[in-house]
Amino acid sequence: MVGKRPPSPGFISNPFIKRRNLEWTLDSLSPSQPPTAADIESGSATVEDHLSHFKAHLSRHILTQSPLSISSYTSLYTENFGSSAGAHFVIHQHDHPIAGTHYDLRLQINETSSASWAIMYGVPGDPQSIRLNRNATETRIHCLWNHLIETASASTGSLLIWDTGTYSILPCQSKHAPTADPSSPTSSPDPSTSPTQQALLHAAFQSRKIRIRLHGSRLPDPYVLNLRLTKSEDVTGRVRSGKTPRKRRRRHAQAETQPETSGEDSEGDASEDVPSNTDAGTNTDDLPAMEREIREVEDEEVRRTNAYPGASNTIGSVHQRRWYLSLDRPACGFVEERVKNRSVWKLEDRTETKNKQSDNERLSYPFYVRGPDHERSVLTGRLGADILRDEGVDKFIQRPGWKPVLK
Repeated sequence: MVGKRPPSPGFISNPFIKRRNLEWTLDSLSPSQPPTAADIESGSATVEDHLSHFKAHLSRHILTQSPLSISSYTSLYTENFGSSAGAHFVIHQHDHPIAGTHYDLRLQINETSSASWAIMYGVPGDPQSIRLNRNATETRIHCLWNHLIETASASTGSLLIWDTGTYSILPCQSKHAPTADPSSPTSSPDPSTSPTQQALLHAAFQSRKIRIRLHGSRLPDPYVLNLRLTKSEDVTGRVRSGKTPRKRRRRHAQAETQPETSGEDSEGDASEDVPSNTDAGTNTDDLPAMEREIREVEDEEVRRTNAYPGASNTIGSVHQRRWYLSLDRPACGFVEERVKNRSVWKLEDRTETKNKQSDNERLSYPFYVRGPDHERSVLTGRLGADILRDEGVDKFIQRPGWKPVLK
């Protein structure tokens, strides 16, 4: 029986193949670039671990020493994310090219989501201000990982973390409630049976009156706000939210940058402009038909639930309802005095230092939110312009007309 032929010592060169073609090699594929923060924020890209991604990203862009360190930023999020007892908050400064500058207050409502209010002039900090009340307009329910973001793009503007920390819900005080007897013993509640801050926020939200203390890294301590929703605004907001949105026509770029009118009249929050269309983003006219159809289905689901993909509206938030926000002066340590037949609020047993920051960069009363040209990130120390530069955005057109409330 004839055995198998042994293997050939080598292949015979093909005379019809050029020598230079025999020397070709396959280079290893270069690793793909990680998605930008703007891509993740818009939902066009995803990452497995948002905390690790943004921690690494922001660590590379720390401009100055700031009140909040990266390690504190990390532990703060870790302690609250995924917890039914979590009470994380963030205030984002959002310099939007269409909606204009506004400040987004976001409060954790469940393990993975947060309710959001857009406040045009930022949170109040002067107890003597003639515009102590601010409009706070409900926006979409966000994923909790949005609390980690600082980003920028030409279509959405710059987004920076103005302050972040935890919140606690305080009981609403009634003027008809009896005053507590200081001589009576106080009983401390059992932590195992007391409701969580999320549960307290849910109950206060349903009653349309929220009294909240923010434990941040920049805000004074204590800092307490009142949020209230009138019955008429509740009805108006629900009707407005139930309407079918009109298809927006493409506008000329110059029309998008018209200055908004923000009169400093005596009507206060009733005449205040409200940031609208804060969800505006990529122009869908330039997308392929299939991608455009997918986005239309997703947008319809977002409108129906008032929650972005991945977030859960467990609190019953309604888009574009207008709440009223004000500084709770007594809870912040102020006492009312009558001086020349007018009320003056002064800090009890403390001296007011106008617009001064302490050594740890914590604000003191009174303070004023001065806008994108002055306000820096509590984490990286960057201005909005610095974030635009770091993200490679050079075609952003800021909407003019925003003015800080300084009196």
